[in-house]
Amino acid sequence: MRTAAVWSALEPLLSRDKLTVVDLGGGTGGFAVPVAELGHDVTVIDPSPDALAALGRRAAELGVDVTAIQGDVSTLAQMDAGSADLVLCHGVLEVVPNVAIALVGIRGVLKPGGSVSLLVGQRSSAVLSRAMAGHFSEARDLLEHSTMGRLGRRFTDGEVATALAAAGFQVTDTHGVRIFADLVPGSLLDSEPGAAESLVELELATAGLAEFRSFASQLHYIARLPEDPASGGRR
Repeated sequence: MRTAAVWSALEPLLSRDKLTVVDLGGGTGGFAVPVAELGHDVTVIDPSPDALAALGRRAAELGVDVTAIQGDVSTLAQMDAGSADLVLCHGVLEVVPNVAIALVGIRGVLKPGGSVSLLVGQRSSAVLSRAMAGHFSEARDLLEHSTMGRLGRRFTDGEVATALAAAGFQVTDTHGVRIFADLVPGSLLDSEPGAAESLVELELATAGLAEFRSFASQLHYIARLPEDPASGGRR
């Protein structure tokens, strides 16, 4: 349910012929393994050996091959330049040392015309959730600053769009993710027949609507490199 809008946005990309996909911070393979099941070549980069071990078990159970590399965003520099068609970067920019450097690293590993799927936590939703929980000082601090302690950064739409453009990407699609899912009581979903399915339908119907985006817990971007590397951004 929580990632339905992301999968919907990725579907046009993943329906193409065999792609080379890098899942940065891919953990236990929640995205990587289903992508591999579609027939794509997938490499997961993650700092956690435990997560990578779980990834290996999950891939083996489903009979797919996924390459696992223990590392972080700096590991991209060790990969062949221009080797990937798609980079998944979900929940990573919140914790990297430098957002701009991370995006340039992603750019470097992508082929001309390649795409990045970027999923980040949104600041306005985090402010709202803290205020609704009665943590007003935390909400005010987050309103004025982009970080949430150990939970990392939260972003505005404008900040992400600016950072992507500076790294040479062209945003082709923007969606809100978990617009309602984090607001609906779990007890309601458990007790009402068909409620979970109806909520997914509502999430998908509103994900691309700008007027609902500010309520989303996360922002999802599909951004593309120009076919001609000389026509945009920098390496």
